[in-house]
Amino acid sequence: MLTHPLSFLVLLGILLGLFLKTLEHKKVERWEWEVLTLWGFGGLWFHLLVYKNALLLHGFAALWKNIPGRFLWQEFSSFSLPLAVHAVGIIPLFYGVFAVFHILHTRRESKLFPAVGIFLVVLVALFLQMVSAREGLALLGVTVVLLSSQGMKWFSVYVRKVQIRQVGSWEAFSTIGILVAFLLSSGVPSVVAAATAKDVPSRALLEAVEWIGASAPQDAVILALPEEGFLIKYLARRGVAVDQSFMLVKNPEKRLGEVEDVFSAVSLVEALDSLEKLGATYVVVSDVAKRRFGIEGLRYADDHCLPLVFDNGVKVYHVRCRVVAS
Repeated sequence: MLTHPLSFLVLLGILLGLFLKTLEHKKVERWEWEVLTLWGFGGLWFHLLVYKNALLLHGFAALWKNIPGRFLWQEFSSFSLPLAVHAVGIIPLFYGVFAVFHILHTRRESKLFPAVGIFLVVLVALFLQMVSAREGLALLGVTVVLLSSQGMKWFSVYVRKVQIRQVGSWEAFSTIGILVAFLLSSGVPSVVAAATAKDVPSRALLEAVEWIGASAPQDAVILALPEEGFLIKYLARRGVAVDQSFMLVKNPEKRLGEVEDVFSAVSLVEALDSLEKLGATYVVVSDVAKRRFGIEGLRYADDHCLPLVFDNGVKVYHVRCRVVAS
């Protein structure tokens, strides 16, 4: 946990929680400050060890994983309230938010102030797009689950006080409400997402990747779209010219430009120059690449320098030529 950037959000959240505790004239124990200080310096030290090269190479851009501008908005702007409800679940989210309001309103349960602080810090970071929706919601979900158990208890007491008698016992009413809310917030979106999934690799692409794993040399470097890089790494166990991890890429925008040149080029010499810079020995043209670049295959491919070695709709080319400087 100390080596993950989210550890600093947790640290800020705990610090905010202790600050709220101080505002309510609650005593902050000495061990709490000691743990906070140890976590802060320990986290900073671990980050300097693990991310030293990335920090020296990219500076503050490393905070955003050195993601190129064209992908940055996809990574950090996808947060929305419906997404939070679907990812965390409407039941724990409701009880978690109820617990936060109850703690801030009654000024009780000072032991939960750090959890409230983490909840508020992560929520602000998500709305300000300072953390990716995937990672932020993961941390928010853990915090909400911790708070929701207490929130459920307080809500039960509250329901007993208002005495909902005309609908029957409050237990039956709550059970029915929970089941309906669960189906609407989790079951239905999951079915819709499964039916309309766009990011699932096609069968043709999976077959092409399996062929690469069985036929390409171990030292082969595969060029495909960035979003297909991890799939090839995992299934084919071959190196890739580019994927969606840019932490140790010196100039990601330039590298992505070279990838685009390979797919959109008309001249073989121009494409071979980009392939040489990327170090690629195979090129995969998937259905997604065809739609994105408006091609059916590499326009400059030939049987000598860039032969087609696999084709099931997804085309795989073998790079056999290199540009030699005169």
